[in-house]
Amino acid sequence: MQVNSSPATQTENDTTSQSPEFGAGRFSKVMSFAYDQMQKLFGTSPSAAEHIAREVARQVGVILKADKFTSDLKVGAVTKDGKLSIAEVSRLSQRGTTSTPELELFHACQWWQDAGKHGFSYADTKLVLMPTLADKLKAIELDHGNE
Repeated sequence: MQVNSSPATQTENDTTSQSPEFGAGRFSKVMSFAYDQMQKLFGTSPSAAEHIAREVARQVGVILKADKFTSDLKVGAVTKDGKLSIAEVSRLSQRGTTSTPELELFHACQWWQDAGKHGFSYADTKLVLMPTLADKLKAIELDHGNE
């Protein structure tokens, strides 16, 4: 399966006009990113893209609830105007997490975004899904493409 890597073939309005509401939760931005990228890169239907986006957030939420997940709070120094920075520093030692088609596709979206930041041309570069991942995407599209 070849990936449509040219952002010019689908405008931002194509996906945002029919974009579902992902709320303002911890993984809302992740879901929105996955929803948009699945349609732009892989040409998935809006309902299949929404399924993948919500499934990625659900699976990551389950992983983060694991006992091996730790989180620390870091507070920065106070500035002259009395402001400071607070950051949550997370370490996930959850090795051996079972791979799922949704997580694999999300990883591909992240990789493609990073590739564009490192000098790869979106318009001139073709991505080709390996047959197993292409089959998984087809199955998701069949199950969720017409909802």
